[in-house]
Amino acid sequence: MPWEVILPVLLAAADAPGDARQRLMNKIEASVRLPKGARSLTVYARYYAYRTPDKVLAVYVIPSPPPDNRGCAVVTKDMGSRPCTQAEIKEMIDSFAERAARQLPAGKRRWLKSPHDMPNLSDGGCRQVTIEYSIASNRFLVVQCNGLG
Repeated sequence: MPWEVILPVLLAAADAPGDARQRLMNKIEASVRLPKGARSLTVYARYYAYRTPDKVLAVYVIPSPPPDNRGCAVVTKDMGSRPCTQAEIKEMIDSFAERAARQLPAGKRRWLKSPHDMPNLSDGGCRQVTIEYSIASNRFLVVQCNGLG
């Protein structure tokens, strides 16, 4: 094949959408200053999506640790408690394994199709950091921990 045909194909492949997203994630991670109380960037699983064509939403989440079933107890109807049965412990472990299979491990990142696919903790403090970045102005609009710890 002549170079006039190959070169445009190589140039187009070099700037594929995935490459542009990788560069954008690199740029955000190189310049973001996490809020007071947040941990090191490597502790977080990092998710990104376009909020608008000019804005990127990023959610950094510390993955959940496996459940500690030592001392597992179930609240009873009379507001007392009883130890978990083996079946309840197995259900808890299976439920965690299912959630863990869907989440990224610490230190990894993924570009999602939609901001609606982002993980979200209720409160969680700095276990979740939410970031909004403007591509056009090259600045952070939001960098905050997610509520109470």
